[in-house]
Amino acid sequence: MAEHAEAFDRVLADAGAIVLRGFPIRSTDDFQLLTRHLPPLEMGYAGGNAPRAAVKGNVMESTRADPSLLIYLHQEMAYNPQYPSRIAFLCNVASETGGETIIADVREIEKRLPGELVAGVKALGIRYIRNFRSADRSTGNKIMDDFHNSWTGAFKTEDKHEVEEICAARGVDYSWQPDGSLTLVSDLPGFRTHPISGNEVWFNQMHTMALKPPVITVEMDQAMEDFYSTSDMTRPYTVQYGDGSPIPLELLQAVYALFDELTVGFRWQDGDVMFVDNLHTAHGRNPFTGARDVQVQVFA
Repeated sequence: MAEHAEAFDRVLADAGAIVLRGFPIRSTDDFQLLTRHLPPLEMGYAGGNAPRAAVKGNVMESTRADPSLLIYLHQEMAYNPQYPSRIAFLCNVASETGGETIIADVREIEKRLPGELVAGVKALGIRYIRNFRSADRSTGNKIMDDFHNSWTGAFKTEDKHEVEEICAARGVDYSWQPDGSLTLVSDLPGFRTHPISGNEVWFNQMHTMALKPPVITVEMDQAMEDFYSTSDMTRPYTVQYGDGSPIPLELLQAVYALFDELTVGFRWQDGDVMFVDNLHTAHGRNPFTGARDVQVQVFA
């Protein structure tokens, strides 16, 4: 892998994703050896949205989100000034049913989205407002608690000063709320330049942080609306154009519909490794049953 790294990256950029199947990758240690030539993302996943724990070194769980939930297609950490260019997944144990790590070619997005939305994203960028609850506050529902991660869970520390240092290093504005939660604000471009192709590509997570993203069940969506409309807890996500103006829901619906149309999935087999170009390819996870152990690494 190290010897052919440059050629591999070119093929990955062109294809968007590569699956290695039938190779002797049988453990987390093997997964680390396979990728040891790749530069890890500075500061790693600190401040990321998903509930996940470290497995070993830079290897993390893919997510702890409830198996009943669809993790909607997204580009990893597009809400941060620093983000990975490549991601690698290891299927250590395949689920009994479902659990595919779904992907979609983002290069098709700009071509087929409403011109009004593309122009707005290019001209104004995206403002992400993310809130992490205090660990001693709960929604009373585990799925909602996973969706609204705690700041101690997201940053893997109970030291507020350390959190502030990470936010400052990332270039993210932060503020502590009266309910003990932490709010982060990032004004970022909605397009990024691909490091190999040099092309500008759609790169944002506005659709996953909208008021009503299709990433949870109808019942859970209603439960969240009921809870946050009456609670003093801050909502977990808000997304706007970079100037603070709202993104019309009907335009967001076009993003959901197009991603659904572009979605590709395959059944994991134990030992599979999938590399994903994070700028050219969005990824997500289908609901599943049974045990599932899919591990992930992010790279600069």
